[in-house]
Amino acid sequence: MTPWRPNYAPDYSEFVDALTPEQAYKLLQKAQLHAATLTPPAWMSCSGELRDAVEAGITDGSEPCRFATRYEVALMAKRATEK
Repeated sequence: MTPWRPNYAPDYSEFVDALTPEQAYKLLQKAQLHAATLTPPAWMSCSGELRDAVEAGITDGSEPCRFATRYEVALMAKRATEK
């Protein structure tokens, strides 16, 4: 158990600490592929902000639950300030 989430999730720290950097990166890639398939939560869909960002040309709106790289975030910020 973790001190910040008692009785909620098992402690995977030993597993994570045993991963090589290559294994950790492969696990991250797998998680990102899964995140890309997720449907946005209702609060995100209802806000209209993603639609507004697509209409403004900031993002294409695809894979809204996927993590963005710093490069992608920098491009979106640049596009947002150019509008």
